[in-house]
Amino acid sequence: MINKKISGFILPVLISAAVITACASAAARAEREDPSQAPRVPDTRTVKEAAKAGASAEKTPGKSETPASRDSLDWQGLYRGRTPSAGGSGIDVEISLYEDNFITIRYKYVGRNDSFTAMAPFVWDDSGNVIISDFRDLPRYYKVCEDYLLQLDIEGNVITGNLADMYILKKVK
Repeated sequence: MINKKISGFILPVLISAAVITACASAAARAEREDPSQAPRVPDTRTVKEAAKAGASAEKTPGKSETPASRDSLDWQGLYRGRTPSAGGSGIDVEISLYEDNFITIRYKYVGRNDSFTAMAPFVWDDSGNVIISDFRDLPRYYKVCEDYLLQLDIEGNVITGNLADMYILKKVK
């Protein structure tokens, strides 16, 4: 019974991931047509590797820097939103970010009774504005903004197009 519920959830998640990947690939191709836009290399480091690299990174003295979300925003808390799904009315998403650098994500397909919850560690990217979770089959990249999270594509880029606004998760508390 549990396997049936899990497989009933995983298949739509994989289909959604495939649709997002296809859209992201089309956007990436369009950007590469402009030679001034270099393609971005995805971060394939594990959370531990990224954390180690971030801990050893040095700041350039005298360089003016914009305050990082990690340091200037109250980013811990609960975020909610409804993201698109490949075959339905969307996915209700709840994300909790914890001070000890853990993320909990809960997916519930609109109109269905099943849900999925997962927890993983995360690290901050070098800018301190994007978190990278250790999820392998779920979205990994989220840009932390004032009172909302912005889900990024599988390469860590901002999702563009008609559905871009649907990837905003607003802070609840």
